[in-house]
Amino acid sequence: MTGNVENAVAWRLLNYSIDGGAPRPGLLVGDRVIDIGHGTEIDAASPMDVIDDWDAMRARLDAMADAVPGDALALDAVRLHAPVPRPGAIFCATSNYADHVAEMSAKRIVPKESTFGPYMFLKAPQSVADPDTDVFPPVLSDALDWEIELGVVIGKAGSAIAPDDVESHIAGYVVLNELSARDLARMDVFKPFGADTLTSKSFDTGLPMGPWLTPADAVADPMDLRLKLWVGDELMQDSSTKWMYYDIAEQISYLSRSMTLRPGDLIATGTPSGVGNPKGRFLQDGEVIVAEIEGLGRIRNTVRHRHDESLDGVASAHGGAQQKGMKP
Repeated sequence: MTGNVENAVAWRLLNYSIDGGAPRPGLLVGDRVIDIGHGTEIDAASPMDVIDDWDAMRARLDAMADAVPGDALALDAVRLHAPVPRPGAIFCATSNYADHVAEMSAKRIVPKESTFGPYMFLKAPQSVADPDTDVFPPVLSDALDWEIELGVVIGKAGSAIAPDDVESHIAGYVVLNELSARDLARMDVFKPFGADTLTSKSFDTGLPMGPWLTPADAVADPMDLRLKLWVGDELMQDSSTKWMYYDIAEQISYLSRSMTLRPGDLIATGTPSGVGNPKGRFLQDGEVIVAEIEGLGRIRNTVRHRHDESLDGVASAHGGAQQKGMKP
């Protein structure tokens, strides 16, 4: 095994294109890419079609992986896209690693036993970005920050899911970089309302994802995976999913108390310490971010800044840019 992920993973689900064509779903078997629609009766124009019928698709995908066609493509001959390009909903856990809570706030960490459940917020599906694309902060932001997170993709609908039953509802896992515009989280004009998680968390290219979806049954223990993130050559985050405050089962069970979770929904399970905000260190134009989770792969994105002069001065409603101590 590679840590807690099987060395001999039969296949991984990916979203790829060739020569600038439209993305299509595929299977990665070793270093070969199979078109899911190639010589099969599978009608899938997107990985979302596969995930939407996950339990029924599994046997078909296993059979495809056992018979790699001679014209399968080399992995380095294709461009990878987000494996879950249109999540039905994106639920994000915040303050879910004790070390991250400590670095972001001087407040005492509340014992888990005294809390109602994990603190979650929604991120817009439009935020999803490809695993190797350029990423852009919102035009009003000068404080773009990084957050490596384990992404959990739902494969079977359910509500009021017991923690012991959560595993059967998971399709697989992806690597996420849950980018945050820290300066837009501040609401100085509307202090009673706390942080603005809409504009600071939901923006185009705000959630790079990939490089593929690793099936849940190929991961022996998702609660013991090493996470690393680099900015340039500097290792910024180096931790493990075992340090989550609320584990995957608790997060999914909690969410399912309020609403039915559906195939293609995505849970970003929180980030450990090592983000830039406490140090006032934010992403600069041209910097490269690499996020890697043990056995699941890595994503690599380049930061590009843009400026819209017509919006100068609008940021004052959020207290301006480049402020330290911003949350969440």
